[in-house]
Amino acid sequence: MDVRQLRMFVAVVDSGSFTGAAEKLHIAQSAVSIAIKKLEADLGITLFDRAERQIRLTAEGEVLNTQARQLLQAFNQTRQQLQELKGGERGTVRLGTSAMLGSYYLPRRIAAFRARYPGITFQVNGEGTNRAQAQLMAGEIDMAMINLTRVPEALAAYPLINEPIVACVAKDHPLATRKAIDFATFARQPLALYGEGYYLRELVNDQCAQLQLAPEVVLETNILRLMMSLVLAKEAVGFALARVAEQEPGLHALPFTQPLTLKLGIAWRKDSYLSIANRLFADFLLAEEDGQRGEGR
Repeated sequence: MDVRQLRMFVAVVDSGSFTGAAEKLHIAQSAVSIAIKKLEADLGITLFDRAERQIRLTAEGEVLNTQARQLLQAFNQTRQQLQELKGGERGTVRLGTSAMLGSYYLPRRIAAFRARYPGITFQVNGEGTNRAQAQLMAGEIDMAMINLTRVPEALAAYPLINEPIVACVAKDHPLATRKAIDFATFARQPLALYGEGYYLRELVNDQCAQLQLAPEVVLETNILRLMMSLVLAKEAVGFALARVAEQEPGLHALPFTQPLTLKLGIAWRKDSYLSIANRLFADFLLAEEDGQRGEGR
């Protein structure tokens, strides 16, 4: 049993077929079939039930599936550590975040960090904090900006942001003359919101449920620029972090009469190796937020 065989085995499990695994790995299907047969012969067990059109794992295959993923993760982490020792302050930060933070929080910080560590690159997914947490738990990314209200035990999380959530309107919108807005009035406006599964959408749904109101959603999207464009055109009212309105020309922030806030932090898995690149960036963010809080005292 070797790493190559285990990678092929996991690819077959994830793809549901030998053909799918071959396409994923960019090799011939025959190579996958031969590797799996050899693995079964070496172990003296049958890993897949091939009697049906779609292959299924046997009981022995289920055990190997769990162990193979752990072995491959350990192998990849060991190789990464050795490469880092050889390469110094280099590597890639794989980070999951929300579209708002990706647009209004991270750009300046990534630029400042890369000025200090030019050998470190970034892969940033902006599919929302819920999705980022799921990707982190699945080992698809190294770190995530997550909502701190529900942190799984498996994650180490450190606070970064505690920010008001506001209604966003155009500066010449009729509501812009107000100093604040109650949620019932907000819910009766035409709204531009994130889709289901995003925390800010869940928050709107929960608040509306408490008030027994059905929100009038005229735009549902995860494209922040589209959302804000509709708000600026006075076709809808938005729901966002206060910094969005502060940094977006033409927008006016309306706090809620019963304040809403979002606590976000940086998180990683406790049981996974955190590379030098990721540790440096996490330390950079935490140090900057500590400095800003110190200036505010």
